[in-house]
Amino acid sequence: FFSGSWQSFDLKTAVGSYDIVLTSETIYRTESLPALIDVLRSSCLGSSSESKGDQDEALAKLSQEKLSISSKQVPYVCLVAAKLVYFGVGGGVAEFIRAVEGGECKLGTVKNIWHTAEGVKRSVMKVSWN
Repeated sequence: FFSGSWQSFDLKTAVGSYDIVLTSETIYRTESLPALIDVLRSSCLGSSSESKGDQDEALAKLSQEKLSISSKQVPYVCLVAAKLVYFGVGGGVAEFIRAVEGGECKLGTVKNIWHTAEGVKRSVMKVSWN
């Protein structure tokens, strides 16, 4: 378990990659999304954004050893639970999906696996990283 600023999270000290990454109520501030996404992605893939060469090497190794491209199997589960909209702070599910899937550098794919429309609208998303 971790709390605090995502920029201060040291993945190397925290043992490297994980099989299961769960987060809840962490996407409410749009300005913190890049750092959060970096931690989530690095936690799943076992690499950090420190060095592009290191990332490429780690991704190549994962591709060879663990990932089955044809069946889309991955060696991790990354789940993000959140409110659809966080009023007053600007974040929410749409902003998170845009940050992961948008732009030139598509970092991953987000799939909604559960949602509720009653009361406070919430969603649980499964993220697969490129």
